Amino acid sequence: WWSMPLREEVAGLLRLPAGPDLMAGMQHLQSGACPAGHGGEGMPGDPAPGSAPGFPCGCQLVLVAAWRAAMQWTAVRAAEVLTDAVAAEPVVVRGDGDCRPGITDPAREEVAVAIRVVPGSAAVQMRRARALAAFPEAAQLAREGVLPLPTVEAVCESASRLSAEDAERVVGQWCRRVRSRARGRSPMNSAGAMRAATRLILAAPSHREARKQARRGRR
Repeated sequence: WWSMPLREEVAGLLRLPAGPDLMAGMQHLQSGACPAGHGGEGMPGDPAPGSAPGFPCGCQLVLVAAWRAAMQWTAVRAAEVLTDAVAAEPVVVRGDGDCRPGITDPAREEVAVAIRVVPGSAAVQMRRARALAAFPEAAQLAREGVLPLPTVEAVCESASRLSAEDAERVVGQWCRRVRSRARGRSPMNSAGAMRAATRLILAAPSHREARKQARRGRR
């Protein structure tokens, strides 16, 4: 991207990390036709890049990537705020002297109203947010845009079913592998990241023990 002909204000976005500064830097940049002249950059016979829909210039592509990075940063921040509001672990409410099973996460009803979803969907979002909060190193991958947030959430949810020790080790190894690939010429895509996580989870001692217990229960 640094070698592409970009308007100065668009090139400046490349220096900003995802977050409030990046969003502030994009506020005055309009989408649509690029005001810069990109004549001579496209294929012969095609419209100049950025002058017609379907023929984007480098400025437009950087702006697309910047908004996507901001969107992902915002989604991770929203998950953090949600976890802070509903607690990092499920909350069970029981009446005084009541020995019956309590109500788990009554706040999901209020969350559902706040974000305009049904309570079941709110419960799913709370579960995913908690799993993400449990593994800050993985959350940072999503915050930086190294991987899409749904991929990171899926890995965190799967790892959270392991023992605490195994989960910490598996997610740590997975994050290091993802970052190592990101620094090279062939970064992991979502499918590759999920395969890497699955292999680590299947090899975890607590997962193997759970499978043994499940097989014994079926006999």
